[in-house]
Amino acid sequence: GCLLNPMKSIMLFLAISAYASYVWAAARFFKVTDAGAVRGKGIISALGLLAIAISLYAISTAKIGVDVNTSVSIFCFLFSLLIFWWAIETLKTRPLNFAFANEAPSKLVSNGPYQILRHPFYTSYMLGWSGALIGSWNVWLLPIPIIMGAIYLRAANKEEKSFLEGKFRQEYLDYQSKTWRFLPLVY
Repeated sequence: GCLLNPMKSIMLFLAISAYASYVWAAARFFKVTDAGAVRGKGIISALGLLAIAISLYAISTAKIGVDVNTSVSIFCFLFSLLIFWWAIETLKTRPLNFAFANEAPSKLVSNGPYQILRHPFYTSYMLGWSGALIGSWNVWLLPIPIIMGAIYLRAANKEEKSFLEGKFRQEYLDYQSKTWRFLPLVY
């Protein structure tokens, strides 16, 4: 059980903390300004809640010990929370639109985690989904980071296209040349 397995307790605590953070942001932080954002929020929220339930079940029923998978999983959840709350702190007085909004960007954020990553929230979410997959080592979780990652990639492409077609074009091109899209030193 969870009470007798401190590593499983730590992993579940971190997973619940990360997933609760994502739900809070979807419900209370990001702005929903148009039909695109409403659609995006509906799809991401529905799939995200299903992914959370499946991920927490997989972690709670997995045999979790002191091993590399557990360590990597805990690292994923910790970094997910770190990046997520750093981005929230950076944007606390000026939240961004929800994914897939049609509204043109009104600002370019390049401080906080945005000085390293152009899409820190998507990176944070992917770390959370990957943490459950790696920690539980449950093949049934494999579709979650693949599907959610495809959604985040599509949203990032739409956001970047909006910047490149708008008043921030040159500033965004400069910004792109100095930052990573999702993962430092990788992509």
